[in-house]
Amino acid sequence: MLFRSLRMSHLEAITESIPPGIRLSELDYEMAKQLDTELEPHAMQSFENADQFLQLGFGYGALEGKNLVSAATTYAISHTQIELAIATRPSHRRRGLGRIVAAALMRRSIEAGLTPEWTAANPTSQGMARALGYRPGPICDVVILNDTPKWDG
Repeated sequence: MLFRSLRMSHLEAITESIPPGIRLSELDYEMAKQLDTELEPHAMQSFENADQFLQLGFGYGALEGKNLVSAATTYAISHTQIELAIATRPSHRRRGLGRIVAAALMRRSIEAGLTPEWTAANPTSQGMARALGYRPGPICDVVILNDTPKWDG
């Protein structure tokens, strides 16, 4: 999806709509270690470990107590843009948490001079992207290569 005239005020309003009992926070090491198969896709699928992710990328999480219930991470990052990855645990879906963590990640990206890109590969993701200010762009194929060496920094 492409974004056009993405409004920071809109993203700020979304990040401030956090429900009671949930805390929004930038991901730290302990939170990054909670990125698991229930929270896919996420950065740990494209970075070797939490240390490498926190050195090269960033993300935001919604916490209930100390438990990470939703996360938005840089799935890929370059000098000019990031690819967002957003996931919410099934028990916490339909509460707006994915939208909130995505808005926080998008704000941080824009403030850092990075364009937040979003593949939005399914209808749920596309709906969330539209709610955040993205508009449909050109369709592209995504190719996943198995058994390829991972980047070693």
